[in-house]
Amino acid sequence: MLYSNKLPRQTTSFAAKVSYYPVRDCQGWFKWLLGTYYRYTFKFDRDWTDDERNKYLQEANTALATLRTLFCDKSKFESHDATVKTLAQSFQEGKSSNLLGIMASWYAERLRGKSEEDDMSFTFCQGDTVAEMRAGLDPLITPKYDTDVPSLWPLVKEVFVGVPSSRALRNVIIVDLPGMYKQCAILSCAF
Repeated sequence: MLYSNKLPRQTTSFAAKVSYYPVRDCQGWFKWLLGTYYRYTFKFDRDWTDDERNKYLQEANTALATLRTLFCDKSKFESHDATVKTLAQSFQEGKSSNLLGIMASWYAERLRGKSEEDDMSFTFCQGDTVAEMRAGLDPLITPKYDTDVPSLWPLVKEVFVGVPSSRALRNVIIVDLPGMYKQCAILSCAF
């Protein structure tokens, strides 16, 4: 997340802009997800080390969960069993490119109607309180695997948060890098 003083179009005390990867960039990522699932499930190698086996298993499980999160409202991914069947059929028939095209078109459908800027679709939310802004923001960026309702959080590219009342943010942009050892960095400074 990038925290700055004020976002364009911001009219309240707090705002966030959630940008999604362009459709053309996602096909490669979908291909990677399929590849990680296929590697562990259909190309299992008994010579893998324990570390490799665990890594590939985690990647395969993540791929499965991610596809369900994105497309749980589609019959091919409506349940765990349907997803496993879809992926097995795609692999066995050598038709992963067909599945990739279908997933890309579903993603494009999800983005339809969203605002666009710099070739990226985005969702803008704001509120007079942190709680109001977070109520709109959290469902967009919080990982959830309850797969009742599809979510685009795996395809969020960047999140900008505007806080005009922050004196510190008048002169700097703060970057929060989750999972990194040093979690915050100052991107720019204008003293």
